[in-house]
Amino acid sequence: MPSLELPTHSLAYQTRGEGPTILLLGGSGEPMLAWELCGLVDALVGAGHRVVWYAARGVLPSGCPPLPWSVTSMAEDALALLDELDINTCHGIGYSLGGFTLEELTRRHPDRISGAVLVASAGASGTVREAWNEVDHAFVETLGEIPAQFSRLMTLMTSLGGPELIDPKLVAEWWELLADQNDQWAAPHGEVGQAQVAKSWTDRGSTTGLAWPDVPAAVVYFEYDALFPPSEADQVASHLGNALVELVPGTGHAGLFNQPSATIEALLRVVRTMQPALVRPRGEA
Repeated sequence: MPSLELPTHSLAYQTRGEGPTILLLGGSGEPMLAWELCGLVDALVGAGHRVVWYAARGVLPSGCPPLPWSVTSMAEDALALLDELDINTCHGIGYSLGGFTLEELTRRHPDRISGAVLVASAGASGTVREAWNEVDHAFVETLGEIPAQFSRLMTLMTSLGGPELIDPKLVAEWWELLADQNDQWAAPHGEVGQAQVAKSWTDRGSTTGLAWPDVPAAVVYFEYDALFPPSEADQVASHLGNALVELVPGTGHAGLFNQPSATIEALLRVVRTMQPALVRPRGEA
């Protein structure tokens, strides 16, 4: 697997396909394999795109630079990867924490992102996600780490939503899957660092805290996502310049994995709609 060597850490990445590039930015602790397992990489390649995806700082097999981290740190990593691969402009799909990174990258370098798709990541305010950030911060302040039992339970309770949470088979499958959740983090503080990133995004006002550049955007919500409820969609879409909105029904925050077909169909629809922007040459108005 190729790796970009940055001054403080390495960044593992993969590429596949040919055509206009789409950069995938993963959620908190998301392993690279998840993009392939859900079928999104194959779907985008089949639709005629070159796909680039990577393990964010703090997630194996990438490295773990010294703290503190911020959403700006994550955006700088993504920009360095685009530079390494000589990608002047591309489309981005960011899931959860990866959406925060994509927001920051787009705001700081709007000439490099021709279209931004924010999946289960765009919000104006949110009690559940802000409370989770505050509790993570409190654990780090008092214990120096986030207890694995807490992370496992919170991931379970937010990954699923609505009827999924009372489906004993699905709950049991997720609970077993999350038993190995800590194995994805790079030592010594991958989870703590990414928690700092989430808090920095919240502290600066979430999606609507800063002005949005003239870059086409789309937002994808999951019907029962407690972290990014669809009730925020109208406010967020307006702030992002009347962004396209897609709602995937019947699932929670991890809809990309619980309802992969419906989510991928939604993503392909917005990518097709944004296609003229996706292939726009760098610097063209």
